[in-house]
This record gives sequence, C-alpha cells and structure tokens, in this order.
Amino acid sequence: MDSCRIRWGRVLERDGDWLVANVVPLVLRDGRLELGPVRPERIQAWRDGAGFVDGVQPGEVIAIHWSWACERLSLNRLGGLMDWTLREIAIANQAI
Repeated sequence: MDSCRIRWGRVLERDGDWLVANVVPLVLRDGRLELGPVRPERIQAWRDGAGFVDGVQPGEVIAIHWSWACERLSLNRLGGLMDWTLREIAIANQAI
C-alpha cells in the first residue's frame, strides 16, 4: 500500500544513490488504515547520476513515490500532502 501512495520523509543522510529518510508508513490496525510510527527507510534518489532531488540535504523533506525521491516539499506542500492523505485514509476506512 505504501509504494503507490505519495508520501513524505525527512532526509537523514545520503548513501550513494540512496537517501535514508524518516518516513510515516501506512499501517492496517484493527481492520482500519492509519499512519504508523516514524521509521527510517532507504529511498532511491538517483540512478546513474540522474534523479529529481539534486543537492538534497539532511533535514529536508521529500515526496516519495514507489520508493523514489520525487521532489523537495516546502512546509506548505507538506501540509497539503498530509491533509489529503488523512482525507483519503478516512474515505478508504469507510469502505473497509
């Protein structure tokens, strides 16, 4: 479920073509979807020197889709992504 969800993570470090970021996973608890506790995860940022987040630094927040770092998120864009995520979780939980 987390792979196709556009999600966010705070970059902790770079590891070659990968980033280590704290992410907020989607979990299923008692038959309902919710956001789980923050956990570190390796995120693909570049392949053969090409990627979408050149120059990203620890502390920055990125959007992640299918385990790829897609873009940097400003506070405003992060807030919007969080709001939409919570709305979509609420809708999904009505159908579960």
